[in-house]
Amino acid sequence: MVSRNSVYSFNLGDSSRQLQANFVREFKEISITDTTKPRIITFSHPVLPDEQNLGNIYVATDINGDNKVEGVIVAGVSGNNCQISVKPPGDQWLAGASYYLILEPGLQSALNKTLGIRTRMKFTVE
Repeated sequence: MVSRNSVYSFNLGDSSRQLQANFVREFKEISITDTTKPRIITFSHPVLPDEQNLGNIYVATDINGDNKVEGVIVAGVSGNNCQISVKPPGDQWLAGASYYLILEPGLQSALNKTLGIRTRMKFTVE
């Protein structure tokens, strides 16, 4: 989960956007046993809920995020605009598979603040 204490921003001068793409904030790997349960991400600020912005959150099968998992549904959580739900494709994560939950630096809050750094967390389904 992303919280106030785990979101970092860097001021890298004129070329900050280009350089920030090379930095990654990595969360500790987790194992999950419930293959049907969505992953819930909690942010310190409300997230801009439009489809283009939520496209900055995805699941991939590789560490670099090049192999996006098709069919993953990213949506706001009803009643909590600081949470985003990431639902598995076909209502089930594959047992034995490893995935990377990736948040791109352009992810924007409702207050016009961006995440500013690529963030990822590996999770393995037991």
